[in-house]
Amino acid sequence: MTTTTAVNAFRIPLDHESDTSGLAALVTEGKLDASAVIGVTGKVEGNWPGEQTRIAADTAVRRYLTGAGATAESVARIPMIFSSGGVGIMTPHIVVYARVPWNGVIDSQPRLVVGSGRTQPLDARWLGSSRMVSECANAVRSAMEDGDMTRDEARFVIAKSPSPSEEQLDEAGVSPAIRRALLPLVSGATALGIGVALGEFELPDESRIGVDQSLWTGRASCSVGRERPFSQMLALGNSTRAGGTLMVGASVMHDVIDVTALDRALADAGLEIGASGITDEILQRIVAVYLKIGEPDGTIRGRRQVQDARNSRYGSELKAAVGGAFAGRLGDTALYISSAAVHQGPPNGGTVAVVVDHS
Repeated sequence: MTTTTAVNAFRIPLDHESDTSGLAALVTEGKLDASAVIGVTGKVEGNWPGEQTRIAADTAVRRYLTGAGATAESVARIPMIFSSGGVGIMTPHIVVYARVPWNGVIDSQPRLVVGSGRTQPLDARWLGSSRMVSECANAVRSAMEDGDMTRDEARFVIAKSPSPSEEQLDEAGVSPAIRRALLPLVSGATALGIGVALGEFELPDESRIGVDQSLWTGRASCSVGRERPFSQMLALGNSTRAGGTLMVGASVMHDVIDVTALDRALADAGLEIGASGITDEILQRIVAVYLKIGEPDGTIRGRRQVQDARNSRYGSELKAAVGGAFAGRLGDTALYISSAAVHQGPPNGGTVAVVVDHS
């Protein structure tokens, strides 16, 4: 007999990147079993050359869960996907997902399911290639199987892919041209793998990876970092076979100031926004908000943007601006925002996902 399960999610503010006090409070209060955790996402503050805040957050959470009763083996398998660059008014935080038994009523309403998967360690020669797209697609399929969801039930996949060191690139003989385009190639190949796994398109020609922005998925947020040598996948979906009170919804941003994409994602998660906007009652039901944003091509709705090539901080400025716009729409600053969307949402736009509570 199959045991019915539910997914719980907890949003926890961080006082610093290694802060586990809020996590510990949930465990102490009996609201969270460390051994039930199946995924963690987070926004941390690092925004300077050589910063290690993502690695610090990853290490701290894994260390705490292991000390709180989870096995080292199970903790090692948990995808922990952190985005740094907590600029502007964004509040550093984590969202912890846990799978628990469900003894309540199962009705016709779809509820949140979450699954995890990962690739094998990725050879630096595969990064941004068709081989990487295929590896990521297989990892997403594993995540959907783990979460007991079909590709039609999957609504959003949050991913983290590796960025090799210069030494690894040297050893693999990676060309200077590939190195210069490494971030869009890696992020783009990951996103295309997600789209392939979700049945949105077939495996594309390698020449389109990181280049042809007419090819995109609206159900992905992919970032790059050196935390792990493999791509981590956290798939979120809705299923009528699941218990609980949560749902996930997704939408796309047609440009980076398309704040109504948040309303559409909330509606997709079963929360219709009326003339009063996002009221306090609705805000209390929102557990997590994920934004993946692209970089404008020089204009936004016909208005010229100043994108000085000498300004290396433009990406952070853009992230802060979008964070302010969406925080104003939402009425909350706890947003996960990742920039440099490649094959993720329409060109110059991006993707949005929300997790909401229907209890």
